[in-house]
Amino acid sequence: MCAEYAAIGTMVSEGERRIDTIVAVNGHKHAILPPCGKCRQMISEFGDPYVILKLRGRLIKAKLSQLYPIQVK
Repeated sequence: MCAEYAAIGTMVSEGERRIDTIVAVNGHKHAILPPCGKCRQMISEFGDPYVILKLRGRLIKAKLSQLYPIQVK
């Protein structure tokens, strides 16, 4: 199970219905991980939140809708 699914499940069980910003971090290396396609779909059920991710060594904050498709120049 992806961390996003667990976080969203907890969020919903606590009565929340909106995601403002989401980020996934690898617990061992503290690396920022982009959401997989399945998680992007699940996250989109709660609006168009910001996603924090790492691109070319820099942290960026992008709207979820901007990640379809990811365009690397």
